[in-house]
Amino acid sequence: MKSSVWSSIKMHISTVTSNSIWIIGSGENINLWSDNWLGELLLDLLHIDASIHDLFSGTVADVIENGNWNFQGALLPHVTSLLDTVVLPTSTLSDVLLWTHTTDGKMTAKHAKSFMTPATPELLWPALIWLCCTPPSHSFIFWRLFHGKMPTDENLRARGCVIVYICNLCMQSEETFVHLFLLCPFAVELWSWIGGKLNCLIDLTYVVSLLDCVPVRCSTQITDIFVAAVVHTLHIIWLSRNSLRFSSNVVSMHAAKVRLQAAISLSGNLSAGHCLILDAPILDAFSIPPHHRRFKDIITVFWKAPSPPWKKVNTDGTVVGN
Repeated sequence: MKSSVWSSIKMHISTVTSNSIWIIGSGENINLWSDNWLGELLLDLLHIDASIHDLFSGTVADVIENGNWNFQGALLPHVTSLLDTVVLPTSTLSDVLLWTHTTDGKMTAKHAKSFMTPATPELLWPALIWLCCTPPSHSFIFWRLFHGKMPTDENLRARGCVIVYICNLCMQSEETFVHLFLLCPFAVELWSWIGGKLNCLIDLTYVVSLLDCVPVRCSTQITDIFVAAVVHTLHIIWLSRNSLRFSSNVVSMHAAKVRLQAAISLSGNLSAGHCLILDAPILDAFSIPPHHRRFKDIITVFWKAPSPPWKKVNTDGTVVGN
């Protein structure tokens, strides 16, 4: 137990030293060969074999004389160039060890924790799919698809269920969540139809790529409509599959489109976002009433020019970045 604790401590000490750099003062506390004061260890810069590292000892103070470097013998050119970048103090100062991942060189407990357990990259799709205008049960299908948790035949067999699995919608391939929601001819035709209504091409490569159809710059109501279209389409595909499998009720493509059109229209109407005048074609395609932004009452403002030599210059957003 003690040996494992000691090895863990040594590992953390090694991590700290490898991510720190010495600022030279007197040089008496800095190992010339095995401490990082040049950006890299001098042992590594000189390509010295690891088996004889223990034979090299001495401090940086040993090669400083009257504020200048005093190395015996010639050095490699790249080592000499690094030495030229090191500023030696003209007065007696203490050596300082700095943490390279902070601007002030200090390592706090917070910095150590964030370094050892870096934050995972923030995902954008969770903030998109959970809308107030779409039922959580529909958005939950997207969430389960992303994590591979949908109870398709593929996952049921992985859990030990012995079943003969085939896609009920096309009867041409094995049922996996990728095939059912992205590659099945029924799904492909539905995605193609909804892409035509939205005037965009929906990427069927991955589950997350379905949301790439959402315009980067658009009104908030249009964003809700695009996301709702993706969420509702996944729900309609799953509903059609379950209806055929458990009730033997064949859902025609026409019926699926009608139900999908109604669901998107309802979500667009319930959206709390606002639209622009240019959004009329998409709103008309789903029979969604526009939600125009309400403007406050216009009031009269009297402005007086500044007295000389002051001048007032007005700019607008078109000059940003130019």
